[in-house]
Amino acid sequence: MRISVVAAEDEQATLGMYRWFRDDENLAGHAVEMRDDGRPTGTMGAIEFIDVVLTHGTALANLVIAYATWRQSRDDDTTEVTFTCDGRSITVKDASPETIDRIVAALSSPASPEVEGR
Repeated sequence: MRISVVAAEDEQATLGMYRWFRDDENLAGHAVEMRDDGRPTGTMGAIEFIDVVLTHGTALANLVIAYATWRQSRDDDTTEVTFTCDGRSITVKDASPETIDRIVAALSSPASPEVEGR
């Protein structure tokens, strides 16, 4: 399962979340990399995102828990974060239990039309 994660319009938040995921013990052994959308460096509008490759369903739960703890570690809790997997995406602004449930449901459900939640 390949999931991309990006903090909308906030490169520092994306980089911080990447470091958090990379250092998370529960995500050890899973590929967690920073990538860009292929535009040349310095190009206006180039977007960096986190690319996570998970090997089993439990790893999805670990990713979502890592997101929740990252979110709780930040003073500014307004950054929108978008998770995308197999054409499905969900955008969230918090780490409430309801939001965590929505992320897991959106990313673990069979391929379907795009899911958008805020």
